[in-house]
Amino acid sequence: AVRLLAAWCELRRDFRSFRTDRVVDAEYLDEKYPERRDLLRARWRRSLVWEHPSDI
Repeated sequence: AVRLLAAWCELRRDFRSFRTDRVVDAEYLDEKYPERRDLLRARWRRSLVWEHPSDI
């Protein structure tokens, strides 16, 4: 079993999951995130849903 951290990835410009046992560095910023926390959580949850390609 591993512990995952769901977070925004600046490199990929998307939500990502990070294994906490593999995180070696983190940078904490004073910036606020652009949306309310509940809206960001909803966007993250929608990003987890796989949609069947429409061209098939």
